[in-house]
Amino acid sequence: MLLLAGVYSYGALIFSNCAYDHNRAAISRVAVDGKHYSSGKNTSYYLELSAWGNMVDGNRVKVTRSFYREMRIGDSVNVYLHPGKWGIPWYEVKAD
Repeated sequence: MLLLAGVYSYGALIFSNCAYDHNRAAISRVAVDGKHYSSGKNTSYYLELSAWGNMVDGNRVKVTRSFYREMRIGDSVNVYLHPGKWGIPWYEVKAD
């Protein structure tokens, strides 16, 4: 029971951190350096991004299949870095 309460609390914290964050996001224009997917029981799609914000070595981000197909190596995306309602930074990646 304690384990379930901990998992629920963690989920509620993360959800509320993002959903109720009304602060202005820092926007970075970032190049797509690569892309790949992993398949098996489920298929996941990833973009390799160049350095942005605190990510000095870039970052691999999981994206939807349609977004993956839309992007090409060398394209640019916007990364929105939000401070978070509870001070836990989070980001989202969007095309222009």
